[in-house]
Amino acid sequence: MAIRTSTLKLPTHTTQDDALTGPGRNDDDVPGVARIIAEPDERVDGLTIRQWAENYLTAAFATPDGPSNPLHDPTGSAAVAFNSGGGKMYFITEAPKGLTRDFNVAHGQDVLLPIAFAEDTEGPGIFPSIPGFNGSPAAEVRRVMATSHFDNVTLTVDGKPVNDLEETRTGIFSAGEVQAGSVAQDFFGAATGTSLGTTALEGYFVVFKGLSAGTHTIVSTSSFSSQFIGNSAVGSHTDIIHVT
Repeated sequence: MAIRTSTLKLPTHTTQDDALTGPGRNDDDVPGVARIIAEPDERVDGLTIRQWAENYLTAAFATPDGPSNPLHDPTGSAAVAFNSGGGKMYFITEAPKGLTRDFNVAHGQDVLLPIAFAEDTEGPGIFPSIPGFNGSPAAEVRRVMATSHFDNVTLTVDGKPVNDLEETRTGIFSAGEVQAGSVAQDFFGAATGTSLGTTALEGYFVVFKGLSAGTHTIVSTSSFSSQFIGNSAVGSHTDIIHVT
């Protein structure tokens, strides 16, 4: 069973209308401009982008459910609780398409943004994405992911387009287990203790390292197609990041 999606990206020095290019590129000539990291295997703050994506989903599934939560946060308010533990990395939450949200990030804190992503989890106690599938849960997850694709993924920061985004594919990992009253329990309709050990995620993630103080406007778009799952969050998003 599956889905998900969100928005963001940061400025580098360019000439006139040149786009920001290159995941992981850095421009030391522009004071206050952070590094953009989008390569799945690049390590930042001790983990690769792929590992940060896995941690993001695992933490979101374990969060108490409510009208707003890390995987459905129309106003950005759920991000406050989701990031209340502090830490070096700030997680931008997901929202339905077409919304504008505000986030307050401490200066010096890195930011993980899921531009757009989809997940699938299969196994005992979870309604299958492919009814009647004849194979293991891992084989079903791989089949679902193989038929799911993102297109038209774009990102701008303060009006400048960002190119060379890279897709992250996690492969099979464990997203923990269903906790009572959690986002995962509501999403999967599964009993407390149900394993989320056969999970996979694919999508577009970026990390911003050293965002400059001030306000950054991030706009993203994406489209999604899949033979077996849907995704209501794809489309256009605007996230406003206030760094103080």
